[in-house]
Amino acid sequence: MAMVPVKCTSCGGEIQLDDQKESGFCLHCGTKVIFKEAVSKVNVDQSHLIGNYLMMANTAYEADNKKEAETYCNKIIENDAQNYEAWFLKGKAAGWQSTLANIRFQESVNCWANAIKFAPEKNKETLEEDIKNEIHSLSIALIRLRSGNFEKFPDEAEANGFMNDISAIYSAIITLKDKSDLLVNIDSITEEIATIINGSVTVAFNKIQADYSGDDGRPSKYEFEQYIERIGYCTILIEKAIGLNENDGQSDIQRYKNLIFFHEIAIAACSWDYNFTDSGDKSYFKKYTLNDEAIAYRRKIIMECHEKIKSIDPNYVIPTAKTSGGCYIATAVYGSYEAPEVIVLRKFRDEVIRQSLLGRVFIKVYSILSPPVANWLKNAKMINRVVKALLDRWANMLQKQGD
Repeated sequence: MAMVPVKCTSCGGEIQLDDQKESGFCLHCGTKVIFKEAVSKVNVDQSHLIGNYLMMANTAYEADNKKEAETYCNKIIENDAQNYEAWFLKGKAAGWQSTLANIRFQESVNCWANAIKFAPEKNKETLEEDIKNEIHSLSIALIRLRSGNFEKFPDEAEANGFMNDISAIYSAIITLKDKSDLLVNIDSITEEIATIINGSVTVAFNKIQADYSGDDGRPSKYEFEQYIERIGYCTILIEKAIGLNENDGQSDIQRYKNLIFFHEIAIAACSWDYNFTDSGDKSYFKKYTLNDEAIAYRRKIIMECHEKIKSIDPNYVIPTAKTSGGCYIATAVYGSYEAPEVIVLRKFRDEVIRQSLLGRVFIKVYSILSPPVANWLKNAKMINRVVKALLDRWANMLQKQGD
C-alpha cells in the first residue's frame, strides 16, 4: 500500500497517511488530518486545539504581546467563527495595537459586535460591561498619547490630531451601537478627555512661553508670529474641551479662566527691534503687535468667558476696566503691565482674591499704599531683584496650580 508524506500544518511534523484512507493523525502533536480528493486539498481539523489557542492568546495578551494574541484569536475564529471569547480578545488586542497614525478602534468594535452576537445570554451582561470599560480605557490612552505629543510639539498637526482622535472615538462608539445596540456612556469619557486636553494645553504653554521669550526676553517677528499661532491652537483646544460635555460646568470654570488668560497674553504680546544710538548701544522698541481689530475681537471673547463663568457661578465678580486696577509693584518690577508674570498675578487677583469681601478690601488698601512703593522700587535695583525673585516663584506656583 503506497504511503504519501504530508507535513502537519500545526507543528510541521511529518504525517504518514494511507492513500486509501480519508484521515490520519500527526504523530507529534495529535492533530487530525482529513483528505479531500487529493493530497493538495488537505483540511486540518484543529477544533480540539481551540482551548489551547485561547489559553495561549490570553497568555500572550497578558505578556503585552498583543500581535501574537491577535494571531491566536484568528486561528480560533478560523475553526470556530462563533467563539465569542476569541472575538472579544481579538478586539482588545487590535485596539491596544493602535498608534496615532493607525487607530484600530473600528476593528475593535467590529470584533466586539460579533462577541455580543455569539455570546450566551448568561454571559452577555458581563461581556458588555467589559467592552464598555475597554472602550473607555482605549479612548483615554489614545488622548493621553496625543497629549504627550502636543506638550512637546504644540503645532497645527498635533492640535488637529486631537480633533481626529476624538472623531475616531465617537465613530467607533456609533458603529458599536449600530451593530450591537450597546450604549456606551460617552459623558464619562468626554469629561476625562476634556480634563486631559486642558492640562496638556497648560503644560504646553511652558514651552510656548520659553520659545517666545528667547534668551533676552525680546522676541523677534518670527517668535511673535509663532507665539500668536501657538496660542491660537491652545484656545481652539480649550474651546473643544469646554464643548465636549454639557454636564461638567464646574470644571468648565477653570477652562474659561484659562481661555481668558491665553487671550490676554495674546493681546499683550509683541515683537522687538532696535536701533543703534550715537554711542553704539542698542535702543530697543516694540515693533509688531496685534492690530486693533484682533485685540477688540479677543477682548469680546474675554468678556464672553467672564459671563459664562458668571452663569455657572452667580457669585463670580466680573472684573471691569474700573475695578481691574494696576498691579503696581509687579508692574514696576517687571517693567510692563502686560508682562506674562504680571498677567498671572493679575489673574490670581481677579479670580481668587477679588471673589471675597475681605479680598476686595485688601485690593482697595493695596491700590492706595502700593503706588509709592512701586515708584521707589524702580530705582532700588538690588531690592528690585529680590522682589522679582519672590514674585517669580509665586507666579510660577500659581501657573502650575492653574495647570
